[in-house]
Amino acid sequence: MKVGLILEGLPDRKVLEYLAKRINPEIKVVSRTLGKKPNLIADCGEIAKLLLELGCDRIIIAWDLFPAEWENPVRRKQLSLKNTRPKCDQDRKRIINALETAAVDLCHVCLVCIDAMLETWLLTDIRAVNVVLSTKIRRSNVKPPPRLERNQDPKSLMINIFRQEARGQKSVYSDVDDAIKIAKAIPKDSRDLNRLRKLDSFIQFERCIANDQAASKVKN
Repeated sequence: MKVGLILEGLPDRKVLEYLAKRINPEIKVVSRTLGKKPNLIADCGEIAKLLLELGCDRIIIAWDLFPAEWENPVRRKQLSLKNTRPKCDQDRKRIINALETAAVDLCHVCLVCIDAMLETWLLTDIRAVNVVLSTKIRRSNVKPPPRLERNQDPKSLMINIFRQEARGQKSVYSDVDDAIKIAKAIPKDSRDLNRLRKLDSFIQFERCIANDQAASKVKN
C-alpha cells in the first residue's frame, strides 16, 4: 500500500513517517508539508488529488487542533475556564470542502486531527522523553504530565521540561530535531504503542496506516 501524508510541518513529517513505518513496515509513504494550518486547509484538496494521481492508495491529512486560528479568543478563554476543548469540526468541514472542490474521492481520504498537537503524542509516553533527556551520568525522571489530554499548549510544556531537566546540557527543545528523537525512543515492542493508543487521534492514524477500511470513511 502506498500512503500519501499531507501535514503542516517538518516535525510532523519526520514523526508521522516514522510511526507509519513502525505500524506497517510494508507501506510506502509519500509526504507533503504545507506549512501552517490555514495553508493546509486551503491547499490540501489539490495536493491530495496530485498524490492520488501519483499512485497513492490512501491519503491521510493530519493537522494540529491547536492553535485554532478560527477560535474566538473570548470563546477560547471560556472553554479553558470550563476545562473543555473546542472540537475540530470546523477544521474538518473546511478540509472536506477543499477536497470536494478539487473533486477528490473522499473514500480514499482519512482525516486525523491531532488533539492538541504533536507534542501531545510525544508526552503521552513519558518514557521516551526521559530517554532523550538522560545522560551517562544522570537519568531523567520526568513524571507523566497531569491532565495532558486537556492541555492546549503541550509544546510549551515540552519546552519547560527540557529547560528544567537539561541542567547544563542542551536546554532548548527543538521540534525539528527533538520530536523525532523522542518518537524513536518509544520502546520497540508493538505493545509499547499502547500508551499512544490512549489518544483517539493516534488510534485513527494507526487504523488508517493499517488499512482499516472503516477508518478511511470521511463523514461530512
